[in-house]
Amino acid sequence: MSELSPLPSEVLPAGIRARFVSGINGLRMHILEAGSAAPGRPAVLLLHGFPELAYSWRKITADGLPNSGTPWDKAVFKVLG
Repeated sequence: MSELSPLPSEVLPAGIRARFVSGINGLRMHILEAGSAAPGRPAVLLLHGFPELAYSWRKITADGLPNSGTPWDKAVFKVLG
């Protein structure tokens, strides 16, 4: 089987980067990233399940959930690392 390449930037929304991360329980995972790539910056991990796609998260913003007017409640998130 041939190696796939990350999605080209031309097909992604502005500000989104695509790449692969290897060594995740023996898997090679395709990820989409947004925001700062600087080390040490906090991150929010949004996971989807089959048969969903990353498209499911397209309306989530750093300020909170779409159209809810509610900011993220940091108390309900787990800090890893």
